[in-house]
Amino acid sequence: MKQSDHTEWMYTTLTSGSAEGWGDYEGSSLSFTHQPASGYFGFQIGEGANNKNGNYGFSAWMYYNGTFDGSAVSGSGDIFGDLDCCLPYDLERSYVVSDCAGNETHFAYTVHMTGEGCDEGDEGTISDQEDTSLTSPKDLVKIESLQPNPTSDMSTLVLSTEEASVTVEVKVTTMSGAEVLDLYNGVVVDGWFTTIDIPASSLESGMYQVQVRAKQFVTTKKLLVAN
Repeated sequence: MKQSDHTEWMYTTLTSGSAEGWGDYEGSSLSFTHQPASGYFGFQIGEGANNKNGNYGFSAWMYYNGTFDGSAVSGSGDIFGDLDCCLPYDLERSYVVSDCAGNETHFAYTVHMTGEGCDEGDEGTISDQEDTSLTSPKDLVKIESLQPNPTSDMSTLVLSTEEASVTVEVKVTTMSGAEVLDLYNGVVVDGWFTTIDIPASSLESGMYQVQVRAKQFVTTKKLLVAN
């Protein structure tokens, strides 16, 4: 499998967005804005950009608020997915172009995706040094929290698992994948939270990824360092 190259991804800044639920989540509604507010580390689209496998996909870090499954919710987190195969959707884009005299021209268009060509059972694989596949349909290890985030000093990662025990490796990398901290190589057990301190004060200001690996499973969480 081809290794993803972040220099080939397309980056955009989310100024606003919304999502309406359907099916079992009919009536749910969420509004989204970009995180961080500076607009850095934009919405990523490209090969491996969903940060979970090698497919063509997307990944974004955002704030959200609204209602979900009948409850009021708000917070921040990642949203990612494949674009090789997805439900039908429309992208509506509007532009205003102005010249030095203040004359404006407005134009807009809609990108319509039909969702055709999706084969049931399509699966991606995790980006790694070689082709690997998921060992289980569920997450072997769950990131319960990463706080504080953003941070300028120390941040704490909390992990859990529903397996009897899982050996994990935890590292901090740059957004381009370069390792900067080797944090933990040990066991996470069912029924107990494993906490790992991250000395963020030793890092330069910027966005990083906290990477958790177990067997052939990998999950990540973005960490913003603001020293």
